[in-house]
Amino acid sequence: MSGKKKFFTVIISALLALSCSIPVISASYDWWHVNYIPGAPDSVSNQDDRAYVSYYADGFVADNISISGTNGCWLTLTAENAGGMSTRYITNTSQFGFETNGSVAGNVIFRLTARSGYQCTSDGRIRVSVYTG
Repeated sequence: MSGKKKFFTVIISALLALSCSIPVISASYDWWHVNYIPGAPDSVSNQDDRAYVSYYADGFVADNISISGTNGCWLTLTAENAGGMSTRYITNTSQFGFETNGSVAGNVIFRLTARSGYQCTSDGRIRVSVYTG
């Protein structure tokens, strides 16, 4: 191997080694958007959405920015991992804290689901309890 090729091989190997050791930064918040229209195709309606937020031992906060729809419209908030959580019901614009039943390495997957049979639109975010941005 020529000196030039050997030099570039060493540089490329070093860059690959460094890139494998760069930590991945998890999200401290994620947004949800639910626009449920009973009977409408999935291309225009979504009954549920998921928010992916890095696990935080001191809990989370849900910021429900908007919710509207027919009388009886609400969302359920659950965790699909991290030991689950007590189901929370979102019926109005509000902010509330909550915790999961366990921990997980990486992201907690939160699921927000509109009540079946009732038109409902909602936007909001889930954040770790110390994030204030």
